[in-house]
Amino acid sequence: MLRIGVLDEDVIDPNTDEIEKALKQLEALRCEDNTYAILEVPNSEFNFIQTLFDEDSITLEFQKSDTEEQYSTSIKDTKKIIEVFRKYNEGNTSWKNNFDWKEVGY
Repeated sequence: MLRIGVLDEDVIDPNTDEIEKALKQLEALRCEDNTYAILEVPNSEFNFIQTLFDEDSITLEFQKSDTEEQYSTSIKDTKKIIEVFRKYNEGNTSWKNNFDWKEVGY
């Protein structure tokens, strides 16, 4: 399921086009409140991945299923966020190795 905050919309079992459309909408609305998206894929090694668009940056986070540890990184390119969401949705976790992650303490 893909939850799109600012649009108050959920997309069940999104395809790649729906993911790209939603993330581009978030980018265009980045000055609004709740410009985030959360993607959950059943039976994944992650509970979710999520992104938050701010005026100047994009934050990408994921949470591991087994430990519930959460990690974060900052990315400037929406195309990279779209690529990560697509790969995660397809079950491909190679995106995890493409960024420097910092553990988030909650």
